[in-house]
Amino acid sequence: MTNPVPTSPSSDRDATLLFCLPYAGGSSMAFRSWTGALPGCEVVTTDYPGHLLRPGERLVRSMDRMVDLLCGELADRWDHPFVLLGSSMGALVAFELARRAEAVGRPPAAVVLLSCAAPSLLPLLPPIAGLGDEAFLAAFTARYGGPVHHLLDDPASRDLLLPIVRADMELFEDYARSCPAPVSCDLIAIAGADDPVVTPDSARAWGDFSKGRVDSLTVPGGHFVVESNTAEVTAVLRPLLDRRLPAA
Repeated sequence: MTNPVPTSPSSDRDATLLFCLPYAGGSSMAFRSWTGALPGCEVVTTDYPGHLLRPGERLVRSMDRMVDLLCGELADRWDHPFVLLGSSMGALVAFELARRAEAVGRPPAAVVLLSCAAPSLLPLLPPIAGLGDEAFLAAFTARYGGPVHHLLDDPASRDLLLPIVRADMELFEDYARSCPAPVSCDLIAIAGADDPVVTPDSARAWGDFSKGRVDSLTVPGGHFVVESNTAEVTAVLRPLLDRRLPAA
């Protein structure tokens, strides 16, 4: 397996590690504009198996397996202050990684959940992963749009990307049938004001999934604020992280 990639290596040995998990069908490139956006944080990205920098690896279709693999990559750095951040499906992966980190006594300072409804609301989304290719593509792009939609419109990339997106949606829909217990660490849920899938209310519902503090905020943008509205996201995120991280 490839190692996580620090996209903004810090000369500060005390910098907080910000582990970033992409959305369904996405990759570490979703965080290319985050370099230097959060002073005091070292942005560390990783690709899921079979995505972008890991084309030879088998796609993962279950959350348990995904978290097992990512723990093998990340856990040796959990003795350093860290935050988990995920976009859409990646937010669910980050949430479950936090549970594993807590289980070994190394909880994150916070989990940042971008563009993701609380688990209790996920079953309200009609399942699409089992549809035929054309119906699946139509349903996925109608629901999410965004950068993956444009790639799926390109015949040159469609054949490569379709199995990846379908596998990610299988993982998402399998997890949506679960009933996860709350974690103990703080959560920060951020939704785009114009997100057609995740409303501010559905992001606020994350309040039921932590025994710690839960902050819920709305920023301009749609479902992919991680890329389209990085400045707005990091502006509201910075003070919330500052109060949770060790003083410099």
